[in-house]
Amino acid sequence: MSAAKKPTPRRVKAKRSTEKKAPAKPSPAESDCPAQSQDAIFQESCDHSIAALAQNNVNLSTSQALSNQAHAAEAGQMQSDIQLQTTTIQGLNALFSQSPLNQQK
Repeated sequence: MSAAKKPTPRRVKAKRSTEKKAPAKPSPAESDCPAQSQDAIFQESCDHSIAALAQNNVNLSTSQALSNQAHAAEAGQMQSDIQLQTTTIQGLNALFSQSPLNQQK
């Protein structure tokens, strides 16, 4: 008896799409501000919008840095307060342990 051969699966060829892909969207700076603009007023407003975006980025990074600094300062202040309380309690314990009322006979 001969062993039965298993049929080999057929390879399916990938269909090529005839649809064209949509072009990638340009960034707002590219679409709003062409490099060679004939309109001087449009070009000036375009330059101002880019400057406004740059200023906004500076403001955002500055606010984040100040926020981080405030959190770090708060953590340092809390650590200082805890250390001060601990030192005060240790000092009071030392004073009360030497009190004549606390002396045992």
